Amino acid sequence: MSEARRAAAACATAPAWVVSDGELVGCLEQAWAGVQQLTAVVAHLIGQVQARGLPEADAATSTVVWLRQRLRVSPGTAARLVALAAALNRRPVLDTAVCAGVVAAEQATAIAATLADLPGDVGREITDEAERVLVKQAGVFDSVVLGRIGWADLGACRSGGRRAA
Repeated sequence: MSEARRAAAACATAPAWVVSDGELVGCLEQAWAGVQQLTAVVAHLIGQVQARGLPEADAATSTVVWLRQRLRVSPGTAARLVALAAALNRRPVLDTAVCAGVVAAEQATAIAATLADLPGDVGREITDEAERVLVKQAGVFDSVVLGRIGWADLGACRSGGRRAA
């Protein structure tokens, strides 16, 4: 992690005015993907912190409270990180996509919420297919639209129809 931080610091202080417009946009997209990958690292570490019971060992009332104290983040940010950690732990396809930087943490949270809202009777096969479709659509749509797509696909699945991805 120290090496990654050094590389990020070097990039952050590099002059952006020397690159072309196309390179600038490419750098922005690469930096954003890197942020998502590092967010996945944070989520995995949070999962391990929870598994080891570190918040309780520090007498914190919850992981959210513990993160607020340790990372000095807002309650909302801490809660989103805890939710992301749980989502990535439950959904390996989603985890792989965030780790690769192709799905943003915000998109992953929307996809996980959509999958969690599926009725229990739809079965694992449909849930897994919905996950694959939504992960694929994350390359095109933001988290708000992904949530809407999820609800539309849910309606199609429940009525026995199939939506094209």
